[in-house]
Amino acid sequence: MFVAGAAFYLWTAGTSYPLSLAGGQSDGYNELAKAFLHLHLAIGWAPAGLLHLPNPYDPAQNMPYQNSYHDLSLYHGRFFLDWGPAPVVVLLVPLQLVGLAASPSLTVALFSIAGLAFALVTLHTLLRHFDAVPLWMGILAAAVLVCSTSIPFLLRRPAVYEEAISAGYCFVMAGLMIAVRAIARRRASLAALSLMSLSFGLAAGSRPPLIAAAILVVPVYLALRGTRSQRGLITALAAPCGACLALLLAYNYARFGDPLQVGQSYQLAGYDPKVMHFGRLSYLFPNFWYYGISPPRPTVLFPFLALTPPPLTYPLAAPAGYTAPEVTGGLLTMTPLVLFAFALPWLRRRRAQLVGPLASPLLIGAGAGLFSVLFLSFEFFSATERYEVDFAALFLLAALASWLALSVGAPGRRRRAVRVLGAILAVWGCLAGIAISFTGYVDLLRLTHPASYKSLEDATSPISTLAAVLAGRPILASVQAPNTTQVSPINLTSAGAGVESFWMPAGTSAPADDRVPRSSRGGDPRHDAGGPGAAQGRLAFGPDQRRIPRSARLPGPRQRARANRRPTRQRAEPRAADSGGERDEPARRHHPRQPAAADRLLAHDRRALLRWRYDPASCPVPRGRPTRRGRRSCLS
Repeated sequence: MFVAGAAFYLWTAGTSYPLSLAGGQSDGYNELAKAFLHLHLAIGWAPAGLLHLPNPYDPAQNMPYQNSYHDLSLYHGRFFLDWGPAPVVVLLVPLQLVGLAASPSLTVALFSIAGLAFALVTLHTLLRHFDAVPLWMGILAAAVLVCSTSIPFLLRRPAVYEEAISAGYCFVMAGLMIAVRAIARRRASLAALSLMSLSFGLAAGSRPPLIAAAILVVPVYLALRGTRSQRGLITALAAPCGACLALLLAYNYARFGDPLQVGQSYQLAGYDPKVMHFGRLSYLFPNFWYYGISPPRPTVLFPFLALTPPPLTYPLAAPAGYTAPEVTGGLLTMTPLVLFAFALPWLRRRRAQLVGPLASPLLIGAGAGLFSVLFLSFEFFSATERYEVDFAALFLLAALASWLALSVGAPGRRRRAVRVLGAILAVWGCLAGIAISFTGYVDLLRLTHPASYKSLEDATSPISTLAAVLAGRPILASVQAPNTTQVSPINLTSAGAGVESFWMPAGTSAPADDRVPRSSRGGDPRHDAGGPGAAQGRLAFGPDQRRIPRSARLPGPRQRARANRRPTRQRAEPRAADSGGERDEPARRHHPRQPAAADRLLAHDRRALLRWRYDPASCPVPRGRPTRRGRRSCLS
C-alpha cells in the first residue's frame, strides 16, 4: 500500500508542476535557504515604489506588486516569509549546499511520502496489537491513510503554503510513530526518544499549531520511567523539542522584535492586515462548520464531486470581518470514518483491554488535532481545505484504532455490523479524497494535462450518463466561457454546472458539456439569454442540423435499425435566433422528419458526452457520422 500511495502522490504532484531538483530557484523556501546560507533572515529588499506608497499593505495600492510579492511579509523595507523555517533547515539548505534547488512539487511530494510512511508504520503497530483483524480491514485502513488525509488535495497545487503544511504533517507523524511504538513495546533507545522530541519541535517549526502534539512525551515518560534513569529520559524527551522552540522564538524576535510574531501582521495579501482582525471568538462557529460539516457538491462530470463554495453552505449569517472561505470540505462529511474517534475515550474507560496502553497516545494525538482546529478557527477569518492536513491524520488514527478494536471485541452480529459500517465509511472517504485530488484549488490537471483529463472524463462517461438518466433530463455539465453572465445560482443540488440560464453577448461562443439521458424521451434543452444584446435560441444536434423536439422517443431495436439505414445526407440551413427576444417556432414545423433523425441521434449517442457551441449567428457543425465518444452541437 505504501508503494501505491507513494506512486499516487508522485503522479499527483508531477501532473501539477514538474518534479525537479533544479527548478525551484524562484520558490520562496529556496530563496530563504539561500538567505540562511548567507546568514540572512530576509529574502530581499522591497522596491522603492512599494515603500513610497501611502499604505503599502493596502491591496488597492500594492496591486502592481502582488504578482511578485504576494503573501510576503514587509517589515522595515525587507521581505520575510511567515511560513515556518523547519522545512528549509531540514531539506532545502542541504540541497542548496550541493547545488540543487528542489521544485515545490518535489518538496511537497517528499514530505508527504515520508509522512505517509510514518503513518503506515503507526497503523502496523495497531494491527499487531489487534491480532484478529482481517487482512481486508488492514488494507482498507491503509488506503484511508493514503487518500483521506487531504494530502492528495494538497499535492494538486504544490506551492510554498503546501510545503510548510506537508512538512508539519511529516514531522508530527514521525513523532507519533515513535511514541506509539515506544509505548507498545515498553522500551525505546534514548536516540529514538530524542528523535521523537526533535520531530515535535520541527512540526512546530513548520506549523505552530502542531506544538500541542509535543504533549505526547508525557505518556511516553510515564510508560518508560521505570526502564531508564530519570535524568537521561527527561533530557531526551525535553531537550530537542525545547531547543527547537527556543530557536523559533529567537528567529521571530530577530525578524519582527516579537517572539510570537510570525509575520502575518505585515503580510502583503489580498486584505489590509492593519484593518482585518485576527483572533475572534465569532470566527469559531463558521470555521467549525466548514472544517467539520460543510458537504461537498455532486457533479455530473468527472470527478463527480466538488468542494464548496460555491455555494456558501454556512446556514447562519457570517460574523463581521469573516470573509468567504476557499474551497473546503467538512471532515465529517468527506471522511465520516472519523466518527469512530468519539468511541476511543469510551473504549479506554470501559474496554481498556481492547486498546490497552495505545489509547493514551492516540487520544493525545486526537487532542492535538482538536487544538489545531480550535486555533485555526479562532485565529483566522476564513477556512481552506489545505489546513485540514494539520488534524485529519491525527483524528483518523484514533478513529482507525476504535474501528479495529470494536471489530475485534464486539460480540456476534455487532462485530459484523461494525466492520461493514466502518468499511462503507472508509470507502466513501477514499473516493472523496481521490475525487478532490483531481481538481484541487484551480483544476491544474485539466489545465496542464488536458488530454489526460479528457481520457479520464471519457472513461467515466457512463457514470455521467447514469446521472442524467436518474435526473430524467439533459444536464448542462459545464460552461467554459469568461464572457457569460451567470443567472441561476449554484447550490448543493446542482449536479451540473449550476448554470440553468445565463447571458451571453451576441456574436460570441461558449464551449459547454452536456449529458443526454438514456431515457424514453429526448430533451429539448432551452437556455434563455434574455439580457440586452444577448441571443436566444435552442439546442441543435447532428450533422444535418435537425433539432430534437420534446416528443422524440428513444426507439426500439427495429426503429433504430430502420433509422440507421435511412440516408441523412440532406442538410438544413441553420436558422439564426432572433435577438429581439422571440423564440424559434417548434422544430417540428421546419423539419417534418425530425423524429427519425432524433431516433438516429439517440441510438448512437445515448452514452455520449456532447460538446455544445453557443453561437447566436451561425452554427458550424463538422461532417461525419456520430460516434459513441461524442459529437458537436450548437445553440443557434
